[in-house]
Amino acid sequence: MKSSQVRLRDHRHARGLTMEKLAATSGAGFMTIYRIEHQKLRRVNGPTLSKLAAALDTTVGGLAFPPLALADARENAAR
Repeated sequence: MKSSQVRLRDHRHARGLTMEKLAATSGAGFMTIYRIEHQKLRRVNGPTLSKLAAALDTTVGGLAFPPLALADARENAAR
């Protein structure tokens, strides 16, 4: 099973971005991206995930594994 860290790397590689370029594009720090990808962070805050998702042209749910479908997210929110 892929972790969100690996999914971040997959999205970044699919767009041909280095960690440095993603940091510059997203406004997230290089070391934050490094720590996420190398599983050095236990938690990543919402604003950081939002910045990364926007820079990678995906959603926060798209960085999660398995990817969260919008319908699933709505169903869970309704509970």
